Amino acid sequence: AAFMASLNALSVAKEHLGDLDRLKKLVKLTVLIASTEQFTEHASVADGASNLFAQIFGSNYGHVRLVYGVQSLPVGAPLIVDSVFEIEPIP
Repeated sequence: AAFMASLNALSVAKEHLGDLDRLKKLVKLTVLIASTEQFTEHASVADGASNLFAQIFGSNYGHVRLVYGVQSLPVGAPLIVDSVFEIEPIP
């Protein structure tokens, strides 16, 4: 789910920018996961997003990552991925 949500984030970036060529790197990734008190594998779920961005931008660039387990999310979503990208200015 985190992988798919990250693809959606890239799709939104592409729609806003026209293409993805101006994306330099992922600066910050926040993943909110709807879970129970017993669930403890939040980081493993968020790895789906981090691994995708590492494949795109390279593992050398790294990013700040926050992962939260929450009781519920809007409209019954299983998770939310919030991503902040550094973009190149328009030449």
